[in-house]
Amino acid sequence: HVSASWSVDETLSASARFTPPEQGFYDLTVQWSIISESLARSIHAKGDHGYGSLIRGGQGSRISFHHNLWANHVARMPRPGNYDGPDKDPVGAFIEFRSNVFYNWGGGHSGYDADKAAMVAYNFVDNAYVMGPDSQQAVAFKESNSLARAWFAGNSMNGVVPADIAPVAAEPAASAYERVLAEAGASVRRDAVDARVVAGVRNRTGRIINTEQDVGGWPVLPPGVAAPDADGDGMPDAWEAKQGLNPKKADGAALARDGSGWTNLELWLADAAKVRG
Repeated sequence: HVSASWSVDETLSASARFTPPEQGFYDLTVQWSIISESLARSIHAKGDHGYGSLIRGGQGSRISFHHNLWANHVARMPRPGNYDGPDKDPVGAFIEFRSNVFYNWGGGHSGYDADKAAMVAYNFVDNAYVMGPDSQQAVAFKESNSLARAWFAGNSMNGVVPADIAPVAAEPAASAYERVLAEAGASVRRDAVDARVVAGVRNRTGRIINTEQDVGGWPVLPPGVAAPDADGDGMPDAWEAKQGLNPKKADGAALARDGSGWTNLELWLADAAKVRG
């Protein structure tokens, strides 16, 4: 539930060089987030550089992106890959994109892998691709990597799913489209930016921008009122009492008693994300 916008390069990326291997990351998920409106002609030294996501792993790393919305980027929606060739990394990365929405890529394709020869495998399953005003061709992905392995199934382009899809036990693209637009991002109380981005996807009017001023600038966020939290552990007193916890004992970092393996604070955050205003 991250909302990321207005970058001068990629808006939300996850990449590492794994040199040495222990400096890389090996298990990562990004989910239910909005990745929107990178700034195309802004202040980047290379010129037009409004990109979505650079996602490069290696050495057996596993990366999952699901139920996210990418909207209004020049390119890299997404760009997966691996920095190292097979001589340095014979295993590569395993990356999955499942039940995401990709809207309004600038140019001829939404995502691509421009590596020449690097070990990487990825799944694109049940994603919804929607062309916008800046999209030139209905192409989901362009592959240039001779060693890449890819699986595509259940994806839709402008609402149409190929007839020969393989059956998968996952959320269909049409359902993912509705749920991502309804629930992705900081969606408990959406601000004007996310609301406008989502509306621009639904009515296909959202475009690539060069500066946040193109879309009205920074929104005014009304101040909120924090719920009482006597012990300052990040969990409201009322919620702690409902869970049988002591509102006067700071135990947010303690493991929850439900056996989930989550901390009390993580359990509260998960509950809070379900309450939509």
